Amino acid sequence: MGMRDIERTDEKDVVIVLGLSGAGISTFVQFVGNESNTLTAECEWGQCKIIDETDKTEYIISKAFLPNLVVHESKKTPFYDMPGFNDNRNASIEIANSFFIRQVLDQAERIKIVVLARYASFSISAKQDFIALLKNLCQLMVHPEKFKGAMSIISTVVPPNLAPVTVLGRTTQFLKQDLYERLDEIFQGEEEYKQPSKSILENWLETDTGNYWDAKYVSYFYAPDVPGPLSENEKMKSNKLFLDEVIWDRLQFAPKLSEDFGDSLSDSALTVLERTGDCVLSSLKVVTEEFAKDLEETVMEKFTAVQNGNDEDLWYLTNLLTAVTQSDFNIDDTKDKPLSAILKRLGDEVNKLDIPPKQTTSIKIQEALMLIEFIELTKVRVQFNPGTLIMKMQVAKSNVCNLIITTCLTLIKDRTILIHDNLDYNKTTRM
Repeated sequence: MGMRDIERTDEKDVVIVLGLSGAGISTFVQFVGNESNTLTAECEWGQCKIIDETDKTEYIISKAFLPNLVVHESKKTPFYDMPGFNDNRNASIEIANSFFIRQVLDQAERIKIVVLARYASFSISAKQDFIALLKNLCQLMVHPEKFKGAMSIISTVVPPNLAPVTVLGRTTQFLKQDLYERLDEIFQGEEEYKQPSKSILENWLETDTGNYWDAKYVSYFYAPDVPGPLSENEKMKSNKLFLDEVIWDRLQFAPKLSEDFGDSLSDSALTVLERTGDCVLSSLKVVTEEFAKDLEETVMEKFTAVQNGNDEDLWYLTNLLTAVTQSDFNIDDTKDKPLSAILKRLGDEVNKLDIPPKQTTSIKIQEALMLIEFIELTKVRVQFNPGTLIMKMQVAKSNVCNLIITTCLTLIKDRTILIHDNLDYNKTTRM
């Protein structure tokens, strides 16, 4: 299941699985989250790999960059297979990844965070990969200390010949000695990553014994050693029991707020996002100008019809004129508020005006709002004058109000002439 299925679950406690591209996120989610998975191992020349049959389904396109949902039936908890960090196929996919991650995070009320890294990356030779992972996590989590006890690290594609104590010893030693104790050196000149990385590593290395090699939130996911279904592989079944213990018994769900998360976008992706925001807002400006024109034309059309004796349009015209006079396209009180607040106001005011293009215009505003809200969570600052979005709407309202005033004056004038004529008639009669 992909993003199109997010709304089908009412669960507010979710498990999100993150990692660099190639860490085996989709396979892990199937192994741990899907109790009826059909994962199998295929082996050749002593090397085995896991085959995920869902990769061959109609969802293969969405699996490229959409969060995929697997619901753990026993726990009634959704797992989200999130797009991999550092997916550098192009900036558009990177932006899409970040956007859909935000969609999942915004809907959840409490989360557990499972981070994956290939076992081979827990070494000095591959340290840069792990540093890149830490940077991505620091960019995503504004306050990682809030998720103390809710975040685990799991090494994947672990050689099956290694004993669990060896795997855990290597991973925790790398986290402690090669990363945690060298943060000043690693992030020299990049102070913004130092404290968040420290919080993340301290979370992973938390222990009840005082020995970092007994870290509670560190686990592993073996590569298989023999062909066949993983559900029938004794080593893999034992591995799953340990993963279940870490995820379900040791980790706790942590409450979250929308402001707890940011973005993990490269500079090139941010540049593309800025340009995209400019284009979307420029396009929306045209849409609102057309809506303002349609509003005036609709009022004049209905007004003319009523003048010509078509009383069927009178009720519609009355309601529309009332809505126009009560509408508010002034943004003075949103001067210090984000652009998204102005778009929300604009959408509310447009929805009050019942003219044929209302639905299309409202949809366009909502689409722009989703993008702008996402952009506001990043480092991008869109250079756009929000006043241009409502300028034509202000003019249209003014023109309609002037029409109402003119109409009222005309009616008063006509009524005065009628009264004057009646007075003259009465005078003649009396004489």
